[in-house]
Amino acid sequence: MGWFTSPSEKKKDVLKAEVAAFAESAKQRGGLAVITVSIALKPGEQAFLEEQVTLKETRSFTKRSSTGGALRVMKGVYVGGSSGTSRSHNEWRDIDTGTLIITNQRIIFDGRMENRVMPIDRILSVNPLLDGIEVSIENKQKSSFFTVKNSLIWSTVFNTVHAKEIGREN
Repeated sequence: MGWFTSPSEKKKDVLKAEVAAFAESAKQRGGLAVITVSIALKPGEQAFLEEQVTLKETRSFTKRSSTGGALRVMKGVYVGGSSGTSRSHNEWRDIDTGTLIITNQRIIFDGRMENRVMPIDRILSVNPLLDGIEVSIENKQKSSFFTVKNSLIWSTVFNTVHAKEIGREN
């Protein structure tokens, strides 16, 4: 790439360095650090991350355009017409802001207007993106997107918790 590094490349490098430090700390500790969080947890439930986030979901938008026109000949009688097209597309839209917490049992979003509880065993994937994580849940058509400071850390913690849950089931 030469002497120029794009802002997104710089951010990726920072995220990778932070997740490496996080992983090294967890390794030295012998596991994830348990934290105290702002919500009540279930008996036996332990929290590992908490962060203020924005919840986003896709919303369908339709853009319409029309051409032509009609000419009024007399009251109630028009000659001509118009034709048009419409195109639909999905866009990420802000839904709510609140606190995102990951525990050994679930991912919890405690928002100002909405709450979401996503049991670890129902989560299909947590995909890290540059500015957040996309969480896909079984039996739910749409993914949820949460803005987080370091998506790689959230993804790593989810994968660690998920692997322990799978081990417990077997």
